[in-house]
Amino acid sequence: MYEWHTPEELAGWAKQLRVFRYCRAYGGHSNDGDALKAAILINNRHDLEEVCSHMGMELKVLPALHDGDPPYSRSIQAYPEYEQPGWIEISEVPLHVWVYPDRLELHLADPINRHVVTQEVVNAAVIVEQILEPLYERIIDPPQDNRRCVCPKYYPALFK
Repeated sequence: MYEWHTPEELAGWAKQLRVFRYCRAYGGHSNDGDALKAAILINNRHDLEEVCSHMGMELKVLPALHDGDPPYSRSIQAYPEYEQPGWIEISEVPLHVWVYPDRLELHLADPINRHVVTQEVVNAAVIVEQILEPLYERIIDPPQDNRRCVCPKYYPALFK
């Protein structure tokens, strides 16, 4: 967990962030990277549309499929008429958004090296958190429920 950041640095970030959590990459063949992650509870289509609207994110409607057409590979599984958002900007902050059946996940990392988290990324997360404030009751914490996620559940000492 502390290969790139000290416990003190992660504790400082924990105090700055209310929604986003530092999540360590699995590495190896996963081709993933460290990121700040947040998850917002989505129970139905109305929730999805409401959350996206609040964030200023327009859901793109995909063209209707005809009988025998294969499903779109980038459609939202639970709401196939919509395209997955992917990389977007919120308040000029680039982040990756993906919709799962029960949640909308946001990932922030360095815009140049998408495998690392820096203090600048934390500063950008603070900006996005201001927009997410009215959605706090929908926040899923931890967004990644395992020890690779620096959150109060797994690292309570860093949040004191």
